[in-house]
Amino acid sequence: MPTKFVIPPNQNSYRVKDGETTIAVKLDGGASRYRRDILNAYYTVDCEWRLSQDDYQYFRAFYNTETTSGSLPFLIDLITDEADLTEHEAQFIPDTIQLSVYNGAYFTVRAQLEVKPIPRDATLDATLVMLFSEYGGDVEARGMLDQLEQLTNVDFAESLA
Repeated sequence: MPTKFVIPPNQNSYRVKDGETTIAVKLDGGASRYRRDILNAYYTVDCEWRLSQDDYQYFRAFYNTETTSGSLPFLIDLITDEADLTEHEAQFIPDTIQLSVYNGAYFTVRAQLEVKPIPRDATLDATLVMLFSEYGGDVEARGMLDQLEQLTNVDFAESLA
C-alpha cells in the first residue's frame, strides 16, 4: 500500500488535465469523427505547495524515501472528479519538481503528478444529470430529493405503523 503524502497542494494553484479517453480523426470537408479509446486514463495534475522549512524538509524526505525519488506511487488528497478533496494514487512525473521560490520564510515547490482516476458510479452520474436537467440546478434538485425522502422514510413509514 502506498504511503500518504499529508500536505495537499494549494487549492488555488493546481490544474487538472483529464486523461485522453477520446480520439478524433479529422475528415476532409466535414466534422471530425470521435470515438472512445481508453477507459480511466490517468490525469496530469500541476501542483504547487507553499511550505515552511519543516514542511519542505518533509517534502524532500518523502520524495527521496517513500517514492524512491519519484519511482513509486503515493497517496494524496486532490480535487479531480469530485468537488471535495478525495484520496488519489499518484506519481511524480520525472523532472518536474521545482523549487520556484524561497524567500527565507517559505518555500514554493511545483511538480506535476500523474494521477489515477477514481472509478465513477455511472448510475449516480446519470441521475445527477437527469436531476439537473429536470429541476434546473442543485438547490431545486435537493429540494425535490428532500421531499422524496420525507415521503418514503417518514410519511410512508408512519402510515404503515
